[in-house]
This record gives sequence, structure tokens and C-alpha cells, in this order.
Amino acid sequence: MSRFLTADKEAARLSMLRCLDLQPDVYCLGHRGPLVNPPAKDIAKLRSRIESLRWWPMIGCGDS
Repeated sequence: MSRFLTADKEAARLSMLRCLDLQPDVYCLGHRGPLVNPPAKDIAKLRSRIESLRWWPMIGCGDS
């Protein structure tokens, strides 16, 4: 989820939101260690960022 890997950004955004809906225990974000059982507030923040497309990369960009 660090950045789009497709030219169709809307499809990528919707796909990322569907992945969050699955509520997995482990999130592998690539090029860093996995997130295991992240707090709900962190997932809510991630969802907000994906919905608004305000920040890239999605993870590790601070608490803005």
C-alpha cells in the first residue's frame, strides 16, 4: 500500500479499501516489517488517507 502499482488510481484506491474491509491480523506493506494486529485507530487513519488520497506513501508519512 505504499503507492499505486497501476495507472488506474481509482481502481487501486478501491482495492486498498476492500483489503482493509477484510480486517487482516497482519499487514505486509513492503520494504519494511509487517504490521501485526495494528490498533483500530491506525487502520482508521490509513482508511481516511486512502479515501482522501492526501498522502503518499500511505505508511510512514507522519501524523499530519
